[in-house]
Amino acid sequence: MLRARARAVLADRPEALIVDLDDVGFCGSAGLQVLAELAAQTADGGVPLAVVAGRYPVVRVVRLSRLDEALALHASMDDARAWIRRQPDAEPPRPATAD
Repeated sequence: MLRARARAVLADRPEALIVDLDDVGFCGSAGLQVLAELAAQTADGGVPLAVVAGRYPVVRVVRLSRLDEALALHASMDDARAWIRRQPDAEPPRPATAD
């Protein structure tokens, strides 16, 4: 579901993408694969990608897999939005959200 939603959002060429995983309590290998794909796609397209994950099990697996080195992990939507505003050449963001 995340992959399909994110592809649809990215097809509209957003200025930024926030993936909200705050309500997700578990992230397995399939979820990590989608996050890795999104990190690569957004990097190639120059789209800032922020991932909101406040639950320890999700944060832990993202860090263990070292995906936190390829994407910006945030504890809240406010933190993610602030990070996007600080990105070079950022216009006032209206980031798309894939959740």
